[in-house]
Amino acid sequence: MNENLPIDPAMLDEEWLQQPLFFDQAQQKAADCLKERDELKDKLAWLEADRGAYLRKAFKEEGFDKPPAQGVVSDWVILRPEVEDTKENLREANHSLNLANNTVRSFEMRKSALAKLTDLHISNYFSIPNPGRLVAEGKRYIDLKNEKVQAQLKEAVKQLNEKKEKRAKDGKTKEEVLDKITNPETKEAARVAIEAEEQSEQSEPRRRRRR
Repeated sequence: MNENLPIDPAMLDEEWLQQPLFFDQAQQKAADCLKERDELKDKLAWLEADRGAYLRKAFKEEGFDKPPAQGVVSDWVILRPEVEDTKENLREANHSLNLANNTVRSFEMRKSALAKLTDLHISNYFSIPNPGRLVAEGKRYIDLKNEKVQAQLKEAVKQLNEKKEKRAKDGKTKEEVLDKITNPETKEAARVAIEAEEQSEQSEPRRRRRR
């Protein structure tokens, strides 16, 4: 695979700037391969005609009693080492040309892919995580996000309990306790936990009175 075919979705501007250069390089390579292939085809045709003409003139030197028929001439020409070598080179040139043409088509597809990725970027596709997308260690994005939330909540509860014990000793307010937590996400989780605890403490006497 051509090393320039992969696309970095995070650098679409650079990819678009490089696309014409890559495509031009691929087309130039295909043109060079076509030129080489055509030259070998011409060389093979010339060799076959030249060796055939030689045999018809010098058939005695090559062990024939009389001028050979066309079929015999063709069979003799095919076995000439220089003809066999040229045919092998022609097969390799055809293979290289096919690969070069495939690369050109691949860069045409790359251009289409860039256009689609640009449309997705404009529609903010990449700014909205796909919950079902596998992101690491075979886990989905949503699972990793939930694990992160649970870890933050666990850390917040731990810090909250520590701060609560200290607040009971020092007589500090909820805001003073939260100010000591530096991580914004942990602080928000601790705030939610404090408010939930306060609501629970407020509702507990009501449940007891109903009993």
